[in-house]
This record gives sequence, structure tokens and C-alpha cells, in this order.
Amino acid sequence: MAPLAHKRQFEGQARIWAARPASLEELRINDEQDMGFSPMFNPITPSITKQDRTDLLERIASFSKSAQTFDKLRKLTVAGDATDVMILYEILMDRCPALDELSFSDVGFPWDDENSGMVRLISQGSPKGWKTLGLSESVDWEDGPQVVEAVLKHAATLENVRITTRESVFPSAAIQKLLCTAPNLKRFDTIPSQRDRYCEPTMLLADDIIKSKQGWVCSELESFKCMIGGIPRPDLQRRTNHRRLHGDLHDPNVYSREQSQEIQRKVMAQLGQLTKLREITLGQDSVNSEYWEEDFSQDDEDEEEEYSCDIQLGMQYECLTMTLEDGLNQLKGLKLMRRLKLLRMQHGQGVEEKKWMKENWPVYGKESKDSFWADQGRWVYVGSRQYNKYDNPAH
Repeated sequence: MAPLAHKRQFEGQARIWAARPASLEELRINDEQDMGFSPMFNPITPSITKQDRTDLLERIASFSKSAQTFDKLRKLTVAGDATDVMILYEILMDRCPALDELSFSDVGFPWDDENSGMVRLISQGSPKGWKTLGLSESVDWEDGPQVVEAVLKHAATLENVRITTRESVFPSAAIQKLLCTAPNLKRFDTIPSQRDRYCEPTMLLADDIIKSKQGWVCSELESFKCMIGGIPRPDLQRRTNHRRLHGDLHDPNVYSREQSQEIQRKVMAQLGQLTKLREITLGQDSVNSEYWEEDFSQDDEDEEEEYSCDIQLGMQYECLTMTLEDGLNQLKGLKLMRRLKLLRMQHGQGVEEKKWMKENWPVYGKESKDSFWADQGRWVYVGSRQYNKYDNPAH
């Protein structure tokens, strides 16, 4: 596309944006024709230069002067391959004082700036600060430190956080810091759905919880969904498919059963302080089937372990047992608990634990349907099944 035509197309988009009704409450930006707003936000190539970008910002600003402020717009969702639209985001942010929900879903951002548009958008925030942030696995690992910094910048105002991205982008230490600095959190979710093509889980390590100088401040938390790992399990020597488990966390000569119990009880004690919890989901809900093609026919004694991440084998082994012996009674004070889900975990719960939960959690087992993230367009469990607002509009 010629530079002049490129600029004219952006000018046309600016005019469309300026004509949007002031009553707009929710905006979903993507590149698919069936999702709305596509005439305005379709990807444009080639990417503009920095000078073009500066010129276009000035043009768009002039077109937008006559537009009303979008006082009611609270939610912005960026989905699909929404490229070359950061210009419009920056104008959008200046005209939407009530905007406090930002969600990304499978987004590709080929920015030619030194920092990604996603990082700038999160950092810029809204006048009141973000209350809701949703990050998908498409975040570039190189932007990890900037993404973490941008998210933590809004820790004081965050109420709903869903981070289903790579561990290299949002590592355990960052998760721990967020839980220690976000007093208004109500929902925290780092577990990808089965529909995500995902092979590197975001995980909170027991070591980071125990050694932290700060405790979790998110006393308002109602829903906690996170993969907690790094738990010594000397009691487990084999995977469910009988292959040998390797590493210090499964070596009885490195960690004793008593040390494992002590670590688990400390982690459970931290969870037990969140007395407003209604739902806890632990483990992992996604397996990348491409990794199941490895040949397991030879004896595991002679077999080289190609992968250190157990998610390829469909089970988490270095996890909490969730048994009474290992600290489940630390959760006795969670009187609002309705649901406990253990996803693909090699836990040790049995009849006694089920009985204990019914006796100590008065409303345990009663239906709990939180559709917040589903209404954001994410595939998550609502009650007992997965649901997505855009694929199941009649739900």
C-alpha cells in the first residue's frame, strides 16, 4: 500500500471512531468480520514509520476534537490479529474516563517501537487505574519484564486478574509480588483452558511463597485459580504411565517426608488466611497434544528425559497432596468455600478429606457459577462446564 493511501485509510478510521456514539459501554477490537468494528480496525500493512505515526496522531486528534467523550465505556477487549491500531488506542484512552477493564486474547503486535503496544497500553491505564486485566499466552517472552512492571503498577486498584501466558513472561516471583501488593483482588486466575495451545505453565512456586518477606494482602479474594508447584514429593517415584520421575523434589535423599509436610502446611496456611474464598482451583487444565508423539517404547532406565515440564505428560506431580496429614486443616476457616477443583494433580485426597470438607465448609458443594471471565470471551468453567460468551450467546 502506498504511503499516501496508507495515511488516508487511517484518516478514514479516525473519522469512524469520532462518530461512535457517546453511550458506548463495551468495545471489542479484532480483525474478524463477524465480531463488529472490523471496518475500523482491520490490520493494515505495511507498518507505519515513527514519523508517520506522529503525523497520524495529530490528524486523528484533530478529527476527534468534535467527538463526544465516551463517559460510559468501561470495557476494552483486544482479540485476534489486531495490528497497527495502537494509534487509536492512545486516542481512546484520553477520551474514556470510566475505562477500567482491559483484556487481550490471542493478539499479535508487530510493533516497530522499542516497547510493545501492549505494554504501553497496560502502563498508561485509566484515570482510576485498571480494575480488570486479562493477558493471553500471545505475549512475547521478550516483553516479560515490561509486562510484569506494567501490571504491578496497577496492583492497588486491580480486582480481577487472568494471566494465561508463559512462565517466562510472568514468573512465580511476579505472581507472589502481585498477591502481596493487590489488596482489592477478588478473582485471580492463571490456569489456561483446554482450548489453549499451551506448553509452559505459569506457576507459583512454594519456595517463593514461603521465603517471601511479605504475606498476601488480597484478603478480599473470592476465587483463586493457580498452579502451585515446587512441592517436594519424595513419596512419588513414578508417573502415572510408570515412567520414572527424576529430580531433587522426588529424591528421598534430598527431601524427607517430614520436610515435604512442613512446606505444604506453610503453603496451606497462606491460603487459609483468605477467609472470603469461595472457589479454589489448583493444577493445570491444558495439555499440548503435540508433545504426546514422543516414543516411550524403550526402557526408561536408558531413556533420556527430553522434557522437564510435566505438562506434556498430562499430570502435575510436584504439587500439594491436599490431605489432612499434609495441612488441609489449615483451610478450616474458609467457611464460604463452595468448590475445590484439583486438575490433573497427583494429589492424595480420599474419603476422609471429602468428609472433612463437608463438615468444615458449610456451603461446600452448592452450585457456584461465576461467569465473569466467560463474559469477557474466555473459555473458563462456569459451574461444571466450560463456557464462552461469544460462542454461546444464549447461555
